[in-house]
Parts: sequence; C-alpha cells; structure tokens
Amino acid sequence: MSVARRRAPFSIDTVVSLLTRTVGTSAFSTALSIFLYLRAYQLEEKPRKLLTALSRFLTLRRIHQVLTRLVVNNGWFKADKPRWDSEVCVVTGGGGAIGSEIVVELLKRSKKVAVFDLVTPKHQHSGARYYEVDVTDPESVKRAADQVRADLGKATIIINNAGILHARKLLETTPENCLLQYKVNVIGCLNLVKEFLPHLISLNHGHVVTVASSAAYLTIPQLGAYSASKAAALTLHESLGQELAHRYHAPRVRTSVICPTKVAGNLGDALSAPPNSFLSPVLEPWQVAVKVAACLDSGLSQHVTMPFFASVILPSLRAMPEYLRSLVIVSGKQNDSITDERSAKAWSERIRPEGGSNEF
Repeated sequence: MSVARRRAPFSIDTVVSLLTRTVGTSAFSTALSIFLYLRAYQLEEKPRKLLTALSRFLTLRRIHQVLTRLVVNNGWFKADKPRWDSEVCVVTGGGGAIGSEIVVELLKRSKKVAVFDLVTPKHQHSGARYYEVDVTDPESVKRAADQVRADLGKATIIINNAGILHARKLLETTPENCLLQYKVNVIGCLNLVKEFLPHLISLNHGHVVTVASSAAYLTIPQLGAYSASKAAALTLHESLGQELAHRYHAPRVRTSVICPTKVAGNLGDALSAPPNSFLSPVLEPWQVAVKVAACLDSGLSQHVTMPFFASVILPSLRAMPEYLRSLVIVSGKQNDSITDERSAKAWSERIRPEGGSNEF
C-alpha cells in the first residue's frame, strides 16, 4: 500500500491534529492555563484580561473533556484497553470501501478477525476469515456467529459498518426502498448486538462501534430515508450505552459511534464535493478506518464526527434555530449536492446491497 495513498490532503484537520498532539494534550493545556493565569497579573490591563480569558477557556475546556469522558464511559474514567492477543473482532460490510480498510487496521492488531458481508468479496485480506451473512436476517447472523465461535472464539469487538444509501426524492421513495435501508442500516446493527452482546456483558469488557453518518444530524434533499435510518442508528448506539450501565450493569463495555461526512467511493460519488476542501475535505475510507481503530485502542467510548469542521457544527445543529441550520446547508451548497444522475450512477455501480457503504 503506497505512502501517498495514506497521506490525507492538507486541511484544517491537519492543523487541528498537529495542535491536538502538541499543545492540545491535557498535561500541556493544564500547565499552560496555570501559567497564563499567574502571568496575567504581571501585565497591563488589556493583555491581562486577554490572558485571563484564555486561561479560563483552557480550564473550562479541560473540565468539559473530563466530564464528557466520565459520562460517556458510564462513570468509569479509567480506560479499558483491548488485549489484542485475545480479542476476537467482527466487522460487518467488510468487503466495502470503509469496511475493507477497517479490516486492514484490525489485522495490524489482532489475528482473529471475522468479516461479515452478503457476498464474499473477490479481494480478501490475508489473515481474516470471511463469512457470507445477511445482517438483516437474525438466523443468518446466528449461523455466522456460531461459526465464528467455532473458528476463532467468542467475539469481543463488534464493528457495525454495513450500510446502504439510495438517494431518491421522497415522492419516488417506495416503502420497500425505505425499509431496505432501515433494515441494513439499523436492524443489521441490532441483530449483531443481540447476538454478541451477552458475552461482552458477562465479561464487562469489549467494544461495540457503529459507523453511522453525519446525515444523522442533518438531512438534505433526496436523503430522507437514508438520514432517517442513520439517525435511528445513532439513537440505537446511545440506547446501548445507557442500557449497559443501567440495565445490564456492564459499564466497562465500550460503545463508540463514528459519523463521517462525504467519503470517497462509489456511494460517496452520489454527492458533489464540498465547496471548501480546506474546511470540509472529502474523507478517504482509510481515514475513517484509522479513527475506528483509534477508538478501539483508547479503551474508551467515543462520539466522533469527521472531519473537524463537521464536529464543531453538526452535533449541535438540532439545538440551533432553523435559520442557522438553513445557513449551514445553503453556505455548504448542500441543497444541490445530490442529483438524479449522480445518484443513479452510484447505485448502478454497486455490485451487492451492502458492504461498508456508510459514505455520507
């Protein structure tokens, strides 16, 4: 795999990533906030007010990080990191663009990787085991799960990645089309959770990752059915975390969700590229996979929206006034990002109805 392919285009994410790894670390920001607070009293009024405000911002930011980590991890602040020599991983939609890259990342860490897809892909990664599974069918999931237990052992890391997108105007959306997207994007997640979660609960250990979409926060023309399914997948993820803590008393089982915007690939091609590639770059499948792997490595539950610009705006959109939400859509030219021609081309290029197609 070439180095060039793994180099993301320069964007605001590049800058934020650099800052996060340096001045954005918790130790550095805490030390800096204390230094700025003490230093401020030795300066004139205007610079003193500026440094004091910056110090308070850094302090509040750190408090926000601590509280968020505590809450999303069900009161367990300490990371429960994976023991890769014994973890058994299951990835749905592992033959598609994102799913295939997730498999690559998992194989760097574990020798026990099971890939579920409706049709076994022609290109398979050495070291992974492939199973033909219809994630919408509980019996199909059960048969494959039993085979995974026989081949590799009991799964402890579940990646719900399988998904489909079919962009249509609402008057052209049939109940069957809407139901198909819901079954793959939501019921598929539920079937995997029901099959594998009991073992994770018994261990009070493991990780369930849901690859959702930024469409869970904000929809645009011709994405009604897809956005509804991804919003459902997001709330299913949230319910899972709540029930692990308050119903099953397994707070150390981690749950993470990844919500990317446009991802390069045949389904991502149904959408035009954002007008500003610096603020909102088109993501590559491997970038999503790396983020999934980072969540697993951290041993913490996480809610990730990609890229950075989207993470600042999209999760809070539901609390914003309608005119601000409209401003986000209009300024990003999202109303015209899907056309019938692009949608038809992306759909016709699909070979099977699932396989890592969570590309918006």
